[in-house]
Amino acid sequence: MIGFLTGQVVSLKASSLILETGGVGYEVMASKTTLEFISQKGSRMSLWIYTSFRQETVELYGFLSEEEKSLFLALLKVKGVGARMALSILGACSLEQFIRLIKEENIKALTALPRVGRKMAQQIVLTLQEQVSDTFIGSKDKKPLSSEKVTQALSGLGFSPAEIQEALGQIQWQNNLKKDLQQALTYLNNN
Repeated sequence: MIGFLTGQVVSLKASSLILETGGVGYEVMASKTTLEFISQKGSRMSLWIYTSFRQETVELYGFLSEEEKSLFLALLKVKGVGARMALSILGACSLEQFIRLIKEENIKALTALPRVGRKMAQQIVLTLQEQVSDTFIGSKDKKPLSSEKVTQALSGLGFSPAEIQEALGQIQWQNNLKKDLQQALTYLNNN
């Protein structure tokens, strides 16, 4: 199985991208959020991968962070949720918003997500509430949810692990990927 891919984005489509790694182009399905983050062909990108074996096809699903992949895998445990539906749910809002909706048992807001009716929203809350609380909402010692994505983005831009760790220590975390990444880049560019 493939766990992680790093390479150059060769093509972007509505629901997938082609990532060239070692002379091989992998078609990777990705959420709307992930595809918006990548934004352009030619950029270097690292993605966490989930490999799905369905009947006669093998599909790769890519994620910017381990947290996003973990939440995707948790969604697959919900009765009636397949890989494509889980991907569309994750693409409809940020991870932080989705986790908050589950934690707060906000059925009404969950039904606003693509292909999620009342029964499905209730099933998502019932299945994921304990797992989300244990895995994603933890002690003050844990890094903010956006830290993994910021790390991936900085790594993809060619910064060393030492530079990344230094920048992460300087961020006023807002759990907003764009704002947190902007802070890290500003710090790295000024030092």
